[in-house]
Amino acid sequence: MSDTTDLIHEIVGASLEGTAFYEEAARSVDDEELCDVFSRMAKAKAEFADTLSTQIKPRKSSARSSGGLGNIRGTYADTLEHLVHPNASTLTALEHSERVVHDSLMRIVSDRDNTCVLRVHARNHMKQSEEFASRLRRCVRDMPAG
Repeated sequence: MSDTTDLIHEIVGASLEGTAFYEEAARSVDDEELCDVFSRMAKAKAEFADTLSTQIKPRKSSARSSGGLGNIRGTYADTLEHLVHPNASTLTALEHSERVVHDSLMRIVSDRDNTCVLRVHARNHMKQSEEFASRLRRCVRDMPAG
């Protein structure tokens, strides 16, 4: 069994929560660019969670790991309140949360006990996450000052 098995389950849960969050975020924002960014991320997270779910065995216990993924739920809840008129700090918090997921995915990719298929899917999602972060940073730069 891989050292990252529990982490994979955590990422599936975080991806499902992320899917719901980004779908709601896409409906909440007025900015077309952000709407597109959030819609694409929701779709990517939904596909990733579905793919990972088919690659792993169900978890025997409901215990959660103590990784940084638990904080994402709080970030999603806090951010959703501010998305009608998002500011730079709101988008930066989202970017930071996705960086935590990215770092967790790197652990899965690096763990050779995981299947090649699982590692490839994790790597592909990492690329999508990097593109998302880049688009978020661009949105922050394009925001009016103040």
